[in-house]
Amino acid sequence: MTKDYFFEDVTLLITHYNRSTSLEQLLRSFTALNCHFGDIVVSDDGSVIQHLEYIVSLQKEFNFRLVTTPKNKGLGNNINKGQDAVKSLFTLYVQEDFTPTALFPESFKDAMGLIRNNQEIDIVRFYAYFEYPYLANPRHGYYETDFRLWKPGYQKFYVYSDHPHLRRNSFFERFGRYVRRPERRCNRV
Repeated sequence: MTKDYFFEDVTLLITHYNRSTSLEQLLRSFTALNCHFGDIVVSDDGSVIQHLEYIVSLQKEFNFRLVTTPKNKGLGNNINKGQDAVKSLFTLYVQEDFTPTALFPESFKDAMGLIRNNQEIDIVRFYAYFEYPYLANPRHGYYETDFRLWKPGYQKFYVYSDHPHLRRNSFFERFGRYVRRPERRCNRV
């Protein structure tokens, strides 16, 4: 018997730009895993009309809210406007090319337990390109990141992540919004 997973107080926030078939594959993957969320927000960053039309057709099947902008303003802006549409206590953030595996539902359930039971946890990341050198208190495959900026092994660490992660919706209040890079202009002489 297949188990159903319903994360009522989680909004699945998906950022998207011109990859509507990847978005469809992501939504079908969650459905195949019987993984459901209280709400789904797709934040599109100025995709061309063909992709937008396809997304609107997907909306009928997957029942998500679509937030758009006429012009691509970058990933930070796309995340910010998507998060502005979230009304639940928690956000699961992914990009449209994320593919959850069979391990995801139980692992996500563990992540939800960690963030619910510890008010000091603001974000749970699901992977990184490298392992941060100072990790503590392993639980269910997750670690607390112990920031020691003055120790060897520190490379770059960002408060924000474009990797799949779970965060409290108070995250922006505590850490600010994603910063948009200023546009570079070339002045010709």
